Amino acid sequence: MKIKINERYSLAPLIFVEKDDLTPIFNYGRGVYICNFPEPDWYEAHNFKQTVNYSIEKKEKFFALMDDGAIILSPTQDSKIIKPTRTVQIGKVLHLGSRFTGRLAQIFMTIKLIKWLVNHRKSYDYCLCYNFYPGELAAAFVAKYFLRKRIVVDFEDDYLLQSKNKLYNQYFKFAKRIPNAVICINKNMLHYFPKQDVYVFNGFIDLSYVNTINFNLQDGVKLLYAGALDEIRGVDLIPDIIYMLRERLKSFQILITGSGSYEYMVKEWNFKEVTYLGFLSSVEYNSALANADVFLVLQKPEHPFSKGSFPSKIEFYSHYKKPIYKIELN
Repeated sequence: MKIKINERYSLAPLIFVEKDDLTPIFNYGRGVYICNFPEPDWYEAHNFKQTVNYSIEKKEKFFALMDDGAIILSPTQDSKIIKPTRTVQIGKVLHLGSRFTGRLAQIFMTIKLIKWLVNHRKSYDYCLCYNFYPGELAAAFVAKYFLRKRIVVDFEDDYLLQSKNKLYNQYFKFAKRIPNAVICINKNMLHYFPKQDVYVFNGFIDLSYVNTINFNLQDGVKLLYAGALDEIRGVDLIPDIIYMLRERLKSFQILITGSGSYEYMVKEWNFKEVTYLGFLSSVEYNSALANADVFLVLQKPEHPFSKGSFPSKIEFYSHYKKPIYKIELN
């Protein structure tokens, strides 16, 4: 059931995701997972208020695929943290801290990360890295070329890989040579890695339930948009959706949660069908998901960001086994 909302875009049911078998990646002995893992206990240990909803569920599931002796090495990437941090071990997660803040802190955390990899080099055989931030890149370089470890990188998007910035392009030209294997979030990324083992994996999403649900939109339906309020993710398409739904339904409601550069626009809308919920805590967010009937993914497919990314929110949506609609080009 595809619903045309304007001359260019349609709303279409989301019924398919790409998931290659990742088992071969984790058959190389014992691993370490290098990723920012800002769990609530870490924030509590430092008396920080969490100002962004981070999705660590996918990282937890990746970690579960690793061997029992694996550990997470977590350098902090959160720009909101402006106070010194301590190195804290919470279960199997080693949170690397620094007495400094900002960019200087990231440099010192990278040094700590490399030092750990060198000192514990006999305890692991490969490194799984989340994206490839400069600190992780430096650590992976040392691990591969000095410690002879296998490097796997999970690239969650390729928006910056298409940058016109010459400095960044040189950075990636160097970076893409390091991994032995790459997990891509979208098949459009495959051409970046012609010499590596490459896998396409949108996430741990189970959409099998869509074969048994009704995608027809009924009067009184509650549709939920969650995420960044910006042009890339398509919140500005909601007025078109409203006009389209008014032609089909007597009543409906669109709930919006999130923050971003288009927040001012959303607040200025004068549509009786729209309720802006603001930025929600994790508990409030899950409650909003539970109360909605339909979820919207409005990420614009022709945007460079969309060509090499996949909305992580879909994984949350799928837990509630409700219809998910995405934007498609006509």
